[in-house]
Amino acid sequence: MHQPGEIPSRLLRAGRSPLAATLSRCIEEHSQDSGCRESCLLAVSGDHDSLPLLWLGGALAQHASQHRFVVAHVNHGLRDEAASEADLVVAHARDAGLECIVESIECRGDGNLASIARLRRQDALLQIARASGC
Repeated sequence: MHQPGEIPSRLLRAGRSPLAATLSRCIEEHSQDSGCRESCLLAVSGDHDSLPLLWLGGALAQHASQHRFVVAHVNHGLRDEAASEADLVVAHARDAGLECIVESIECRGDGNLASIARLRRQDALLQIARASGC
């Protein structure tokens, strides 16, 4: 995993990245379908599978897109490392030149913890999207 400040330069050259080109095309298609033409919310957990999305969003914002990208991280507070993951996402977003919003949520309740966390995370992401104009 890359540390903040070490964003792979190959990802920042979005014009040469097939994955960045695909992401850009998908965003443009969605924008046309949804009528949203300005902002795109990137939900980033901080895990190795979501940080590349953040880096690609940063690359597109700097080099190839008319969209504004906002990073959203939802901290469930369920694991000891949750706060450090949030800090990692904030640092990577800053290094990529992207706004980052961290929302902490409460996941206690009756029922399946994973289901409760998923529903509250979805609600938090919708609130972040609305508040940030995405």
